[in-house]
Amino acid sequence: MFYKYLISFFLILLSLISGLYCSNKSSVNFPEKIEFSSKYDSIKLKKILPHYYNPSSSLLIKLKSISLITDQLNNPKTWKPYNDLLIDTCEYLLDNSSLTKVERYGVLKILGIAYNNLGYLHNINGSVDAALNSFNKSLKIHTQINNLKGMSQSLNNIGYIYGDRGFKELEAEYYIKSLKLREQISDKYGIANSLNNIGYLYKNEKEYDKALSYYKRSLEVSYELKDLNSAAVTLNNISYIYLKLENFKNARTLLNESFKIREQIGNKFGIAQCYESIGLILENQSIIDSAEFYYQKSLEIREEINDKKGIAICLNKLGKLHYNNSDLKLSSSYLTKSLEKSKKIKHIPLMLSNAKLLSEIYEHEKNYSQGLKMLSFYVNLNDSVNTFSHKLDIEKQTENTKLKYENEVYKLKAENKNKLIQKSKDDLLITFIILITSFIIFLSLIHFLRMKIKTIKKQKEQIAKVKDQLDELTYEQKRLLEIQDTLLKEIHHRVKNNLQVITSLLSLQSSFIKEDDIKRVFRYAQYRINSMAMVHEMLYQTEDLSKINIKAYVNRLSRNLVHSMCGSKNNISLSIDVTSDLYLNIDTVIPLGLLINEVLTNSIKYGVKKNKVRIYIVIEHLNKNNYLMRIGDNGSGFDDESLFRSANSLGLILIHNLTIQLKGSIEKDNKLTGTNYIISFKENLTSLKNYEENINS
Repeated sequence: MFYKYLISFFLILLSLISGLYCSNKSSVNFPEKIEFSSKYDSIKLKKILPHYYNPSSSLLIKLKSISLITDQLNNPKTWKPYNDLLIDTCEYLLDNSSLTKVERYGVLKILGIAYNNLGYLHNINGSVDAALNSFNKSLKIHTQINNLKGMSQSLNNIGYIYGDRGFKELEAEYYIKSLKLREQISDKYGIANSLNNIGYLYKNEKEYDKALSYYKRSLEVSYELKDLNSAAVTLNNISYIYLKLENFKNARTLLNESFKIREQIGNKFGIAQCYESIGLILENQSIIDSAEFYYQKSLEIREEINDKKGIAICLNKLGKLHYNNSDLKLSSSYLTKSLEKSKKIKHIPLMLSNAKLLSEIYEHEKNYSQGLKMLSFYVNLNDSVNTFSHKLDIEKQTENTKLKYENEVYKLKAENKNKLIQKSKDDLLITFIILITSFIIFLSLIHFLRMKIKTIKKQKEQIAKVKDQLDELTYEQKRLLEIQDTLLKEIHHRVKNNLQVITSLLSLQSSFIKEDDIKRVFRYAQYRINSMAMVHEMLYQTEDLSKINIKAYVNRLSRNLVHSMCGSKNNISLSIDVTSDLYLNIDTVIPLGLLINEVLTNSIKYGVKKNKVRIYIVIEHLNKNNYLMRIGDNGSGFDDESLFRSANSLGLILIHNLTIQLKGSIEKDNKLTGTNYIISFKENLTSLKNYEENINS
């Protein structure tokens, strides 16, 4: 009983821990409804939202759905809350939940993507350091789980940040690293993006033919993938190349195509870029008023979406436009605002451009103190960029020197290795001579060992032969045991069938008898035979032919008897209390079954009247082969103790005789209502011992 309580306590504790684990995992609140800002967004989210709203979706599926939703939405104001939710949820799960290896990988991957998105937000808001920090976090996470696609995206974004800050060598280095990874994993979306970025590098170097080549390759991949957003970006970039080549017609055509795509997908950031590029074309065509109109439209959208970098660029464009148109006052106003914005976002190329133009304007206005101040700012900033580049050159030179040193060390090691090899050869020659001299001495030993090996081989063969014989005998014994089990099952089956034939004959014979008392005698005989037949039936249906499950047997015997004597609709309540692991041999079960049959028959025959009667059977294992059975009913019963002791009826005679056969004792329990017996008995172990001896022999 102690072990049962211990197991129960353990299971309860396990369920509580499991509950805590599950509640820990599910203590994350997800928004009930996903908000989006355009009809195009709703089309893109059509396949994702069912997975998110499905109540049976796992936590990881919901996180993946939110990550995809964040990726598909265009307006940063719309997707930022979902991205913040991803970061908070993933970090919470990693700190507070027991995740499986697969779940941990999935959560880290989603967190890496979310940090990448956060870096993009910081960048368009002008927080360059925060953007770089987020992209580096993303790169660290993706590297940790070896997610090459995520690594390539982070490398690409880090290169973009370095480009904005004027560090062109670092920008190119990170773009190339990103492209190599994307080609390694055949990430066509990523390849299109990298080709576009490398084209941008060539554009800045004014190698327009190479830039155009990379842009066109990128555009082909984007159209192949039906990636409209990437295609629109590339069309805008190709338009700029045609502008520089003074092919204004092609430049404007491509811009119009890019504008249509961005308007279709609701990309306000891209629309603002298109307006800026149209303004640039018109400025190059000297259509100043129209150019200013489009610059202003681009500025309005960028202020609306809080694109701090874009605002600084537009203000710079307007400042340059008015500077070239000799409106120095208005130019100074725009350039000063652009300088303030570019300082906040640490956009070094813009800062240099604004400072240089403002210094020229102040000089032209003869405001020499401001002009000198602005020129000093320009020179210092330019020097700091050059210093950083120089530092990179020094680091590269140091790396090259280190490589040269390592090469020299390698050469010295190789020379030493050759000397050691030559010395080893000399030593080997001496050793060889010694071995030849010693060979004759060892010949006798080898001959001895050879003879010894032959002897051992013969012994092994003999052992293997004996082992094979033993295996064969074991197999034969196993086969004989299987045959013996089959025969025993067949015997039990035939005994059961023969007993059923006897009951059928008794039933047939009783149908020709008119006296009810004689018919009843035949019927009770049938019940007794059925109790024995049931034992043989249960034996041939089980694997263990030596024992029977008592709970199953008593349950089946009592219910069949009640059904046979009283029908399916009766006023008898049966209560069977026997442990499911109690097994007894056939020599014990047959007299026990007959005993139960007699007691139940008497209970149904004499104890059951009109009221509902409860018949119960309780069997307990006391110790070793000693058992106790309580059996009886709460019916009318009989009070005469002498009648029970004298045993005048056949039923009582059988009850006493069967108890003796079971080496037990029987007492009538007069404390309870009805007829109740307490029977102690022993399992007959002699037959089981004989059975085991027969099996072993």
